[in-house]
Amino acid sequence: MEQCDSRRPLGMDRHLDVLRCHEDGGLLLGASNLTGRYWLGSLWYYQVPDSTPDVDKCTAGVQLEAGVSDAQWVDATHVIVALDTGGIALWSLEDDYRTFLLSFSASGHDDVATGVSVTCDKSKAVSCSYDRCIKEWDLSNMSLLSSYKAHTDLVTCTDCHPTESHMFVSCSQDGKLLLWDKRKSKPASILQTSPLETLPTCVQWQPTDVHKMAVGSESGQFALLDTRMGVENYLTSSPHNRPIYRLQFCPNEPSTLATVGEDCKTAVSSLGEDGVNLLYSDETHTDFVHGLSWSNTSSSHELYTCSWDSKVICHNIQCKMATVLGGCSQSVPMSVNGEATTDEEGNGDAPNPDIKGKVLVNGGDKTSYSKVLQNGNSKDMEV
Repeated sequence: MEQCDSRRPLGMDRHLDVLRCHEDGGLLLGASNLTGRYWLGSLWYYQVPDSTPDVDKCTAGVQLEAGVSDAQWVDATHVIVALDTGGIALWSLEDDYRTFLLSFSASGHDDVATGVSVTCDKSKAVSCSYDRCIKEWDLSNMSLLSSYKAHTDLVTCTDCHPTESHMFVSCSQDGKLLLWDKRKSKPASILQTSPLETLPTCVQWQPTDVHKMAVGSESGQFALLDTRMGVENYLTSSPHNRPIYRLQFCPNEPSTLATVGEDCKTAVSSLGEDGVNLLYSDETHTDFVHGLSWSNTSSSHELYTCSWDSKVICHNIQCKMATVLGGCSQSVPMSVNGEATTDEEGNGDAPNPDIKGKVLVNGGDKTSYSKVLQNGNSKDMEV
């Protein structure tokens, strides 16, 4: 095992991109600094989720060479990370979850690695990238097993089948949703995406149904699709008005689907035979929402989200409440490099000195990406 400098970073990177709940209730956080001279990233573990993203209360933290695009738990002590340099790395948590150690790393892709997924038998992982490639990795040594190039544009998401280790699905900006079966001589087959009005952006299998998956799109619409030939039963809903960035089924209630997107919204929908019902919608975040994870505790009603506004929020779906974590209340401005951030109305009230939790954010550019988003010019944004 390769040991590296695992000293905790001094500050939290501004753009929070990834959240993954641990089986014991802890929370993994992946952050990126996409402004300034160096585009770096960091990986954090909080044994007490309510402390996220307070840098002083993290259990473990490590600086990364690049921004974090995605991360997945392999087991209780190992996590695989996709970086915006195209690299793929396997990290382990040692010393009772207090130290990150780099187990293996690979150069991976020739462009941004956009996603990574672990097979159901935990022996392999599949990654995708802007380089239009999908690659399969042996998790025992991070050696490359296969490389596929069936998409003609950047690949945005991939997800391994919940029960079949040889199957996974991928979606791309070429408009295609591909079902992969490595047992076949031609492993990729095109799935019907006609229920979607625009290009697919993300995809995930439904845990309890081996034939169904949810697909998000650029318009904010999602669809529940069936992979079987000739089966046309599907459900659609449009809880967002901007692209859906990530979606996830509740592990304890597989008919419940959470979605987050670039409209700063978090939505939870119930999928039933009678259609789709919106259970919960929240707009507490003020910038792109990129990370979400359902709590692994006995309660199935808690959902965590993170955003480019540097906040981590716990959503209680049953009580319909959103709580900003890290010791800050929703009305208290957080500290950005020692300066108070303003609220949506432009008020510059100083942080309450009685609030012990704090978030120190790296990066010098104070411009809010949400303002660009609200003006409809996100595609013209320069980073």
